Amino acid sequence: KKWKNTMILLRGKDYKPDAFTLAIAHPLLAVSSVAFLLDVACSSQTLHLHTGLVDTVFTMDSLINQLELAGGMVERSERYELLGNLYRILIPIYEARRNYSALVQCYSHLYQAYSRVVEVNASQKRLLGRYYRVAFYGPVYFEEEAGKEYVYKEPKVTSLAEISERLYHQYCDKFGKEAVKMIMDSNFVEADELESRYAYIQVTHVSPYFPEEERINRQNEFDRNNNINTFMFEMPFTQGGKAHGKLEEQWKRRVIHKTDYTFPYVKKRIQIVDTEVLEMSPIEVAIDEMECRVKELLEIINKKPTDIKKLQLRLQGSISVQVNAGPLAYASTFLDESHSASYPVNQVLRLKDVYREFVCTCKEALDLNNSVINSDQYEYQMALESNFSELLQSLSSILNEPLLAAQVAIDSVLKRSSQHYLSMISSPGGASSA
Repeated sequence: KKWKNTMILLRGKDYKPDAFTLAIAHPLLAVSSVAFLLDVACSSQTLHLHTGLVDTVFTMDSLINQLELAGGMVERSERYELLGNLYRILIPIYEARRNYSALVQCYSHLYQAYSRVVEVNASQKRLLGRYYRVAFYGPVYFEEEAGKEYVYKEPKVTSLAEISERLYHQYCDKFGKEAVKMIMDSNFVEADELESRYAYIQVTHVSPYFPEEERINRQNEFDRNNNINTFMFEMPFTQGGKAHGKLEEQWKRRVIHKTDYTFPYVKKRIQIVDTEVLEMSPIEVAIDEMECRVKELLEIINKKPTDIKKLQLRLQGSISVQVNAGPLAYASTFLDESHSASYPVNQVLRLKDVYREFVCTCKEALDLNNSVINSDQYEYQMALESNFSELLQSLSSILNEPLLAAQVAIDSVLKRSSQHYLSMISSPGGASSA
C-alpha cells in the first residue's frame, strides 16, 4: 500500500499502477510501463510523501534486488516472454557497473527463457489460468460487497466445480452452512427477488475477449493471457423462455465484462466496472458460429509446424457427413430460398460470404492435410475428400451458386490425390510430399 501511494503521488491521483509497477513492492508477474522507475531510483531524494506515510529510501540496489526477485517469479509463473522487458532495465545497469558475471547470468537466463517459449508454443501445453466471474448477493452478509462482481484468475485448469466448491466452503465457514446458497446458472439475477436470509454466490466461467482489431496481436496463449481486462460469456435463450430451441428460434446473449485493472495483477480477483450485453438473433447466431469455425481452421492452418492431429479433428468436424449437421443445418435454415426472405437481406448476404470463406478454408485445410500425411492415411484422406465433395454439392445447391468453381475444383483434387497416392505407394519409404 505504501508503494502504491508513492506511485500515486508521483503520477497523480487518477494513476492506476499496473502489475509490474506494484511488483517493485511485491514482485509478481508482469513487466510494463516502468521507464519512470529508473528516474525514481536515481532521484530518491525527490520523493516527498505526504504526512502520515513513512519516508522510503529507494536506491538503485533495492530496485535491482526487487527486479531480480520479480524475474524469478515471472519464470515460476511460466510467463517467459516478460523476462525480455525486465532485463532491458537490468542489463544497462549491469553494463554501467561493469558487472560482467551478472550480465552472463542475464543472457543465459534469457536464452533459457526464449528456448522455453519456443517449446511451449510448439507443444501448446502451457496453461496460464482460467477466469471466472463471481457475484455476491445478500447485504445482510456481504454488506458493502453485496451486488459487486469480480473476475477471479484461477491457476492452470481449475474447473468451475472446483472454484464453486472452494468459495462455498469458504463462506460456509464465515456465515454458516445454512446461510450460503450457490446460484448454479449464468442468468441475470434480480437481487430484490432473493431471500434476505441467505448469502448468494454466483460463479460463471468467462473467457478473455478481444475486439476484432485487437485479435491480430493476440496470436498465442501468452498474448491472450497478458494485460487483459475484458472478458465475456454467452447464454443461449429463446423468446419463449427456454434455453434451447430450433435453429430459427435460437438466440444468444453475449455478456462482456471489463475489470478495473488488467491481469496478471497483485491480487487474484479484480472488480468488474463495466458490463455490456449484446443479443444475437438466430441468423446472427449462425453467422457467429460459422465465423468461429473459419477462425479455428485458419489458426490451425497458419500455425507452424502443423499440428496434424488438431488439423484432422477440425477437418472431420467441419466436412465429414456424420458430423456436418451444423453447417448444413444453418445453411438450410437461413439460406434456402424458401426461408431466406424471412431475414434481413444484409445478414443473409453476410452469411453467404461466411459460407464461401468456410468452403475455401476447408479446401485449404484439406490440401494442407494432403501435404503432411504419410501413406498409411491414404484411405482417410480420400474419405475426407469424398465427404468434402458431398458437402460442397449440398451447399452449392442451397446457395444456388457454384461454390469453388462448382464441382470441377474438387474433381481435380480427387484426381490429383489419387495419382499422388498411387505414386507414393509404389515409391520406397512411402513418405508424402506436397
